[in-house]
Amino acid sequence: MGRVELTIRSPRWNLTSDGHLAVVGGTVCLDQGANAPVTNPCSANSSSQIFSLVQPGGATASTSVSSSGVLSSTSVSASSASASASNAIGSSTIISASVSASGSGSASAAQPSSTAYPTIPFGAVYADPPGAGQRLHPAGRDDLCVTVMNGYPQSGEEVAITYCLSNSDSDTGLQLWSLPTNTSGPVTLHDNDGLCLDAGDNPADGSAVKIWTCYDGLDQRTWTRSATNTLSLSNNELRSSVGPGCLDVTAASTSVNEEPYSLLKTLQTWQCSTNGDPQQIFNTLNATKTESEE
Repeated sequence: MGRVELTIRSPRWNLTSDGHLAVVGGTVCLDQGANAPVTNPCSANSSSQIFSLVQPGGATASTSVSSSGVLSSTSVSASSASASASNAIGSSTIISASVSASGSGSASAAQPSSTAYPTIPFGAVYADPPGAGQRLHPAGRDDLCVTVMNGYPQSGEEVAITYCLSNSDSDTGLQLWSLPTNTSGPVTLHDNDGLCLDAGDNPADGSAVKIWTCYDGLDQRTWTRSATNTLSLSNNELRSSVGPGCLDVTAASTSVNEEPYSLLKTLQTWQCSTNGDPQQIFNTLNATKTESEE
């Protein structure tokens, strides 16, 4: 068995629940490489990107993963000692990659139960800050959020799927929303309620979603949130043979490295599904969800 040891200092890293070390807010992961550790695009099927925590002295630590999929603690199998580990790996944490002669990797982290968007490594899950809006998560992925892109709230900015940000991040307000409850209305940024989720002047299947200045009564900015957590254009602005249009994760979209955070999936409007399409379901966390802060 061989082992690669390194001290993580910069940039910020996230040890995902499936054993990947991913750059926070990015789409690259630590890879053992042929001769030395390197960064490569994250791959769910690459054994050379699977890592585990070890304690000083070389004892391998097993990870404990909460129901939300967040690494919450480690325990050392060689002794009774235990240690806490945050999702943003600290400056003195040692990461171990154990590889057999055949090249297959082993990981102690539990595998996430969800199969939604399997090409995107799992990230951290954060509780919503009390009274400060709610994150919208695509079905099955509480680590992903509906976010205003480019780090700045202004009319015309694209809204897409990114990793969720810590409550202490300066850009977190770009993924905290005020939602209509049991009624129709605008979906607004909580910290900037003059900006609304917008489907465009002539929404159609495949139309991009953005934020725009709120005006009362505009159909393309009036949404109905259903009991099944879909968001549909309330006045059937996008009408097809099966009904109105819904907010939808674009299945074929791919990730794009951007600053200050990467786009993982695009959003669009599409005719509402009649069979519970998970790409049109956007959940919020309940108040009891435990937050993992860095």
